[in-house]
Amino acid sequence: MGFLNPLFLLAGAAVLVPIILHLFYRQESKIFTFPAIRYLLRTEREHARQIRTQQLLLLLLRAAIVVLLVLLGARLHLRGSGGSHDPTALALVIDNSLSTTIIQDGRRLLDTLKAVARQSVANASHDDIIWVLRAGTPWEPAVPGGVVQARSAIDATMPAHTFGDLGAAIERARALVAQSELPDREIHVFTDLQAAAMPEPPLAPDDTPIVAFGAHAPGANNRGIAAVSFGGGLPPLAGRRTEAAVTIAGAPASDTVGVRLYIGGQVRAAARA
Repeated sequence: MGFLNPLFLLAGAAVLVPIILHLFYRQESKIFTFPAIRYLLRTEREHARQIRTQQLLLLLLRAAIVVLLVLLGARLHLRGSGGSHDPTALALVIDNSLSTTIIQDGRRLLDTLKAVARQSVANASHDDIIWVLRAGTPWEPAVPGGVVQARSAIDATMPAHTFGDLGAAIERARALVAQSELPDREIHVFTDLQAAAMPEPPLAPDDTPIVAFGAHAPGANNRGIAAVSFGGGLPPLAGRRTEAAVTIAGAPASDTVGVRLYIGGQVRAAARA
């Protein structure tokens, strides 16, 4: 159990108001009896117990209303045993770099990472604030939202044409959750463990817990483009066809690697090297 706005509990002193009113009306004043009101006094004495009961119920009702308003203002939340947790600022970092397009068991590695990210969202509550960051496309905005918005952002994650800088993405996630006023903060990272994406040097220690899930295709090497040359080293001419020579690093000489050339976000050429 806790409160998101504990200072609002100071308003609980207002519960004294109905108690004071109740005690004020209980004060006994000196009564002068006139013959014309003796019947009224006798009736009041006969119903004195009922009147006191009504006054007590009215006192409890007033006090309960004040306490309820204070709890609503302080934003009371309960921690149950069914896996619930305190409201959390949660940042999901998904590695959608080009290397996650590798096929494993008939499924893209990125789809596996997205499935695990959905499990993290399934464990979140409606009091959590969630950001979804894509390491391969850091220029995309990360908008805070709830469970529904986070699930939609995960579903919309597509592979990028570049490598993912996990170090920069995690630092960005730290800055986002640090701005939140929620009591707990977490960062979940979903990556294919590509060597080029790992932060170098290592990240500085931080109080925000980081939970990492790594999915790596067995037997897959970390390949990369070591060099690219066009037209044998001569500058290409406008409107003329030219050849592109690509040097692949990290792959055995007998291995075959698919290479695609993207210009303006569109595939302009593809070959096997």
